[in-house]
Amino acid sequence: RTGGREFPCFGDSCSTPSHVPTNHCSLPFLEGTVQKTQQSHQSISCPPYSALIPLLMKNPRYFKSHNSYKFVAHNPEIRCKYIYIARNPKDVCVSLFHHTRGFKGKKYFGDFAEFSELFLQGKVESSDWWEHVKGYYENPRNMDILYLKYEDMHRNGSEAVRSINDFCGLPPLSDEVVEEVVRKCTFSEMKEDGKSNYSWTSKGRSKDAPPFMRKGTVGDWTNYFTPEMSEKFDAKTRKTFANLDLEFSESL
Repeated sequence: RTGGREFPCFGDSCSTPSHVPTNHCSLPFLEGTVQKTQQSHQSISCPPYSALIPLLMKNPRYFKSHNSYKFVAHNPEIRCKYIYIARNPKDVCVSLFHHTRGFKGKKYFGDFAEFSELFLQGKVESSDWWEHVKGYYENPRNMDILYLKYEDMHRNGSEAVRSINDFCGLPPLSDEVVEEVVRKCTFSEMKEDGKSNYSWTSKGRSKDAPPFMRKGTVGDWTNYFTPEMSEKFDAKTRKTFANLDLEFSESL
């Protein structure tokens, strides 16, 4: 879920309106709509997957996306690696509820009970969660994918960092570097970091909305779901993943 924001980025530097560099310089959204050239600093409107986006970056180029498997950029003749991070559907639903309610432009004012039904039907941003995670897990195009789970990353951040590093073919990391990366990637650390906490979106936030980075915990869904809601989600999970060895933790 991108939130429909625009980020002025050019080459290896990027600034928010308050001139605070953000992580979108080196890892922009493919769904982004505005890029800035390093040479002219002239804003360029870019449709999704515009050829301009990669041309404005230096190798190696990294992008992020919320697109489903069938819409993700892919060319079998070009060597690319994909890292997919999946989170349990109940926590995703709660997070997306606050995200949707949090931005004025989305104009959603419903309660969580209503939103959970929309989520079940796939009538939310990024579409159906179950089909989304299933697509990348089945991977019919045989893309080079590292499939990670949010809950596992909470349990063992060091293992996740090393897996990502090895998958990207980068030089081995020392224990000290891994520890530092894990520390800087904790939710509490990122929430206070102006480069990663999306504080630059504050003008678009709804009045009294929680901060963009709200909790990031595993199991917050228990504060929102009734037993009936939970069973509906479980039933869809069982049906959609019936023939897959794919399970998600709902607590730590």
